[in-house]
Amino acid sequence: MAKRPLRNPETALSSAWKAVWNTPEGRLAISELLLATNVYSEIMATDPVQLALAVGERNMGARIARLIELKPEAYAQDAREAVDLVGRFIDATDQDWKL
Repeated sequence: MAKRPLRNPETALSSAWKAVWNTPEGRLAISELLLATNVYSEIMATDPVQLALAVGERNMGARIARLIELKPEAYAQDAREAVDLVGRFIDATDQDWKL
């Protein structure tokens, strides 16, 4: 039996994250994650331990942003959309929640 060529792991991860991003629930979850990891804002921590933690979180958020091909030059618009999306979710009830 012939072995199938291995797929590039970055390509596989990118496809997986994009599949999540391309659903309404996935867009909500990833938007909140990118906001929570400070991808769209500067890190304000001054304590070295807190700064290291914040930088690590931001690096993971930035990696996900790269994998779903968000462009840094579009971060301002992406941040506005993420804040709006997460805000609408927080304000909504189960009956009227619409993405």
